[in-house]
Amino acid sequence: MLVLTRNIGQSIVIGEGENRIKIKLLSQCPETGTFRIGIQAPRQLKILREELLYRGGAGIPREEREVDYYDDDDWPNQLYE
Repeated sequence: MLVLTRNIGQSIVIGEGENRIKIKLLSQCPETGTFRIGIQAPRQLKILREELLYRGGAGIPREEREVDYYDDDDWPNQLYE
């Protein structure tokens, strides 16, 4: 496992070209210590929270998932609309 340290607003990139995945650290909630992350990836790539894999979440219809899709150009800003 690769372990990285990132600050708010910084990203990591996985892969190259059209298959590139960008993960950006957006904010941290001081009360809970949890983080908000943004994931920019090709639409055909399924991205799930790990716990959904164990609850059969992979079979949830797209319109019922807790996942939003954003434009590549403005995806971090659209998280707060």
